[in-house]
Amino acid sequence: MISIIVCVALTPNQINLPRVEFEAPWISRREVIVGMRPSKKNTLAVIFLKDNSQRLLDLGLGSDQIAGGNNVDSYAVGFTSYEVVDAELDEKPCRRLTLECLTKQKTRIGEISNGTTTSFWTTLEGKILLQKQVEIHDNQVSSATCVFSGEEIEITTISPNGKEAKTTMHVAKPELLDAQFKPMYVDDKVLLDEKEFDVVNPFKGTIDHFKTSITGSFNGKILDMTFKGKVFQIEGNGRNSYTFVSVENDLIKMSLTNNRYAILQTPPESRTNGHWKVGGN
Repeated sequence: MISIIVCVALTPNQINLPRVEFEAPWISRREVIVGMRPSKKNTLAVIFLKDNSQRLLDLGLGSDQIAGGNNVDSYAVGFTSYEVVDAELDEKPCRRLTLECLTKQKTRIGEISNGTTTSFWTTLEGKILLQKQVEIHDNQVSSATCVFSGEEIEITTISPNGKEAKTTMHVAKPELLDAQFKPMYVDDKVLLDEKEFDVVNPFKGTIDHFKTSITGSFNGKILDMTFKGKVFQIEGNGRNSYTFVSVENDLIKMSLTNNRYAILQTPPESRTNGHWKVGGN
């Protein structure tokens, strides 16, 4: 069940926007970079830009200003969030990652919602055990459960009309699935310059291949706080995006599709735990 934690104000000019297919963050951007490190829930606003400038969408590598868009027509259309907690699965300790994303758009035929909630259960080392996903596409809800067991994945899907389907997917390289959560950059230390990994798409019954690499550094302000860290390019499944991860292992910003990007909206735990203060450097 997706819970809306950010109020999305739909302005009148959004009604006249062309119908846009929104691709939710299709992988766990932060955990791809830092691994399954525990984190309290952090929320990023999803912003629409009328100016399709590559500089604004990707911020320009090495940019000293994280938050852009002051001189363009932009507004919030939804939210995305992530949380990693210690948990149990079959009475064994594990980590659980929960990703949420939801956007809304008013059109002439009514309000359209698109989004997803995805949860991963992994070993403490990041080996995937279980994946559950709920997807909203044009107000229609589907769900899926994937149970990982070596070279096989048992997939159960439920369509918007309630029809259940089960299938067994055979995996040639299961190590590439677990590589999704292999750390690349932790506590400002580079562990891997690049990596390749696979992600299961249970609704399409496919395994999508991705590659990520470090492309630069950033240093800039948002929420009246200075952040610095590394920029990662993620390529795959016909998409190309940039992800900004701070030296404190927080996701700061990521580019999305269709003139959208997501940017930190609330101070992360690293800036509210006593070591940092809001407004500090």
